[in-house]
Amino acid sequence: MIENLAILSGRETIPMDIQDRLLELYQKACNDSYKSKLVDEQYVELVQFKEVNPQNIGRLIEDSLEEGEYKHPCIIDILEQLDSETESEDKGYWSSWFSHIANNKASIFLGRLQGDERDHTYQFMKAPSSKRQKWPSLWIIQTLRAL
Repeated sequence: MIENLAILSGRETIPMDIQDRLLELYQKACNDSYKSKLVDEQYVELVQFKEVNPQNIGRLIEDSLEEGEYKHPCIIDILEQLDSETESEDKGYWSSWFSHIANNKASIFLGRLQGDERDHTYQFMKAPSSKRQKWPSLWIIQTLRAL
């Protein structure tokens, strides 16, 4: 059993919350726990373990999502992580782990839109900035009225 366990390559430099988020996405996308395949950090120094690259985990997630035509809800989580990474001074973890998704964000996002959703998205993007800023408020009001 212990010979099947691994450690995350570069774990010392990757913030724990980012490691946890990657493993959570794996569990959602692949319906399996990768965390159970990794050695608890407190035991890393006791035995020599093989290392698993986070990019390999990311590729497994990408493969699973691609197989499902990117319909799994966690693709939105990944797209949000990629967008927040470009807006911050992050080290590029997400874009290196999910390179295919990063390179195809727009087509993946648009591919998820069905029927009128795509038309509405294009209408939203054509609207002047001043009108687009008001739309979230209108959406909230309409949602509350529907409740």
